[in-house]
Amino acid sequence: MADPMAKGPCDGVRVIEIARYVAAPFCGQLLADLGADVIKIEDPGGDLMRNAAGYKGLAASFEQFNRGKRSFVADLRTPQGVDAVRRLIDSADIVLENYRPGVLEKMGLGYESLRVTNPRLIYLKVSGYGESGPKADQPVFDQVIQGVVGFMPVQGEDGPAKAINTYVVDKVTAIFTSHAALAALLHRERTGEGQKVSTNLLDSYAAYMLPEMLNPYTFAEVEPPARGGVNMFRALSTADGQVIGLLLLDNHYRGFCKAIGRDDLIDDPRFAGFAARVPNLELLYKTVAADVGRMTTADFIARAVAQDLPFSKVNDVVDLMQDPQARHNETVVEIEDPEFGVIRHANHPATFERSPANAKRRAPKLGEHTDELLAELQQRAAAAE
Repeated sequence: MADPMAKGPCDGVRVIEIARYVAAPFCGQLLADLGADVIKIEDPGGDLMRNAAGYKGLAASFEQFNRGKRSFVADLRTPQGVDAVRRLIDSADIVLENYRPGVLEKMGLGYESLRVTNPRLIYLKVSGYGESGPKADQPVFDQVIQGVVGFMPVQGEDGPAKAINTYVVDKVTAIFTSHAALAALLHRERTGEGQKVSTNLLDSYAAYMLPEMLNPYTFAEVEPPARGGVNMFRALSTADGQVIGLLLLDNHYRGFCKAIGRDDLIDDPRFAGFAARVPNLELLYKTVAADVGRMTTADFIARAVAQDLPFSKVNDVVDLMQDPQARHNETVVEIEDPEFGVIRHANHPATFERSPANAKRRAPKLGEHTDELLAELQQRAAAAE
């Protein structure tokens, strides 16, 4: 169990987050988990994500992407608001923003302006399509990039193209951006140089989704096949649920046949051997559907475990929270908050032996730390005189 006061590997790093929605805020949350002091700049109306359903005025969707931060309210349409944020940035290591290209530059909060007074600053710019190019100024959200990158027809299989029903583009971009932030910090540690680092939703999602999708197009001199690859990501229905796994290895296939009482299939030439089995996985699953369908999920999983097979029950989120391995790992952590009661989060996935990550600090209320941070600025100014 992580100590809520433990110092993570990014302790001492200050991040000013001028960002909304998911991609950049989730990046900020990852850095906060790692111990950075992440100060979220919000206008008086707050991040739009605060308007979603929640409890006692704290929106669940805002909580899930903004834990561990401090909230500072500033109206960037006013000189006073911009001045306060600039003074915060002068004390910062990183600025993280996801406004449309050029917006913060017009306010005097672009990298070229900020580096004058803070030359060691790392400026993380997250955009939709990138900062230049024919689509740079177009509005974009997660679903739009899912459409651009080319995975939706695969997700839809033989039916209409289908989006993944979550903020997958935004979250992947956040992960890549947090990696970039840490790399830039390492570069600064070695050289003393700050720099601007740009990521965008299009390139991030493509980098995540395309490695295996490009297999048919890897070698330009090879004609790609007429149809896509084999869908190995299929579930099998049991009497009371579903299970999912993969039968790539021959020993797994033999164990599977024994587990479902179909020893007659072990030497079936359609499935015996990797080269035959993989393109025929859909046929295999149709062949054994009735056998698996007569078993309960618990019975099938017990047989799969006995044969050392890579299978699992298909869980919903409640099932996951009760899963013994997930409970052991603390995959979902709980915060005991005096005002909001028990708050559940997905834990930070990395375990550090000496500088633990900490996912057990709730998201801030709007402007919760404004006075505290203004006092810090006054103390800093006084110390500089």
